[in-house]
Amino acid sequence: MITEATHEDIPAIVRMARAFFDTTPYGFLGFDPMSVENVARFLIGGGGVVFIYRNPDPVGMIALACSPFFCNSSRLMVEECMWWVDPEHRRSTAGLGLLKKAEKWSAERGASGLVMASINESANSIYDKMGYLRSDQRFMKPLGVQ
Repeated sequence: MITEATHEDIPAIVRMARAFFDTTPYGFLGFDPMSVENVARFLIGGGGVVFIYRNPDPVGMIALACSPFFCNSSRLMVEECMWWVDPEHRRSTAGLGLLKKAEKWSAERGASGLVMASINESANSIYDKMGYLRSDQRFMKPLGVQ
């Protein structure tokens, strides 16, 4: 079951954010649970949305932020902040269900597009099958600033 997150879900969001963080190259930035709580509160409070996949406990989430498109502010775009499904639930309907919920929520808000990130080929094939356009590739360089 997919539900919109509430403040009571923040501990589960922090847990999943930590699990996500541990799979990324962002280790040099450090993980700050309070930052995750603050962003989750912002999104839940109206700056976007967080959806939780429950089975029956939270095992997946997608966090989204909606803002004007930089090159045409008359258009809204929704961007994924984080998409996570616990590894033991990845062969279920959790991930695809969260993505479809994100698309529906975005369209209901009048967004012209949904921007999703990818850190693996598995996600790329899902996006390809669902009609997403490959828009750019991102690169990150640690600058040594603490």
